[in-house]
Amino acid sequence: MSRAEKPDERQITKPLDRETADVIHEETKRAKPQAKVLTVERRRKLRAAAAMLADPNCTLREYMAAIRELEPQETSPEFVQAVNLWHRLRGRS
Repeated sequence: MSRAEKPDERQITKPLDRETADVIHEETKRAKPQAKVLTVERRRKLRAAAAMLADPNCTLREYMAAIRELEPQETSPEFVQAVNLWHRLRGRS
């Protein structure tokens, strides 16, 4: 086989490299919007909980339901801290 007939090694590996790059690009592209959506969703829930805390007609039960949207485990430090904030601002009810 002459040099002209021999396939170039770069031509053999180039499609594999391009395919790998495409997969990495797609996976990275997919991960970024999901992370942003989660951040926006969490921010929306935080604002809702803060609005409930500021609303004098909101009950502790309603506020705790909003906090559970952010942190479902009632024994977590974040959940306990949010409930303690309610009690500091509103007193025990």
